[in-house]
Amino acid sequence: MKNTITKSKALKLINDAYWKIEKVLSSVAWGQYGNQYLDMNIKEEKGHRGSRDCAFGLTVKEAAKLFYVRQIVEYLTEPKRVPTIKEYLFIRQSCFMAASLAENYQKELAAALQGVDVEAIRNLDYAELVKL
Repeated sequence: MKNTITKSKALKLINDAYWKIEKVLSSVAWGQYGNQYLDMNIKEEKGHRGSRDCAFGLTVKEAAKLFYVRQIVEYLTEPKRVPTIKEYLFIRQSCFMAASLAENYQKELAAALQGVDVEAIRNLDYAELVKL
C-alpha cells in the first residue's frame, strides 16, 4: 500500500509513537524490553539489507523503529493475528516479541498510544519509505 503521508511526516509519526511505547516498556521489567525489542529490529534490518551495495531512503535505525512501532500497533489492534509457531521460520522474529509485549502490556500501551493515528501507522509501507 502506498503511503498517503510524506516521508518526513511518517518519520515524525514513527518517532512520536516510538517514544510513547518506549516510555511504557522502560517502566516494566527493569526497562529491558524496549532496548531488547529495538535491538532485535535493528539486527533484522541489517540482516535484510545484507551486503547490498545500494542506498536506502531510511537509516537502519529509522527502519527498525518503523517495525518496532508498526508491529506493536498491529498486535494491539488485531490481537487474534498473533504469529504461530509454524510461522516462526518465515517471519521476523521480532513479531513474536511484539505480540507478547502487546498481550502482556495491552492496557499500558493502548493508553500511551491514545491520540496517535494508529491507522496511519498500520498503513506505512516500508517499500515506499526506503525509496530515495
